Amino acid sequence: MNFHLDPLRPDLFKEPSVQEGTRYHRFEIQQKELGMIRSRKVLVAGIFLLAVLSSQVSFAAKSCMGDPESCTKLASNKLWRGVVNTFTGVGEIIRQPIVCTKTDGAVGIPVGLVNGVFMSFVRTGVGIVDVVTFPVPFNDDIGYNSLLNPAYVWQKAK
Repeated sequence: MNFHLDPLRPDLFKEPSVQEGTRYHRFEIQQKELGMIRSRKVLVAGIFLLAVLSSQVSFAAKSCMGDPESCTKLASNKLWRGVVNTFTGVGEIIRQPIVCTKTDGAVGIPVGLVNGVFMSFVRTGVGIVDVVTFPVPFNDDIGYNSLLNPAYVWQKAK
């Protein structure tokens, strides 16, 4: 590497390729600015997530004043169900043709495949909703119970 070693001009102790005004120097500045923008976005997203989760915990504390141990158990079941449904939602593509074939016969296979693709998105979405809202019951009717029947893809419908 070729360095300029003029002691009277300390700005020349840099490599010639990254001196100010060159396109390499501008590229490095752009990369640093992008890094700062990304870190700000991550910080804002983290603060937002923390605010949402802390507000949900405060709502959950208000709704479960009677028995906090059972409330914690119900919330943890909801979290577990949400994680499982998020990752096993694609199982609906296999499950729905079987269910539709029992009711409609051979016609149920293509109908079941279409239903399975749709229900895989639904089950995955409901799983994500359960994970995000696990500390809070939905309302007095549903509470911490599943939004779907059956609660898991491998169970029979009630």
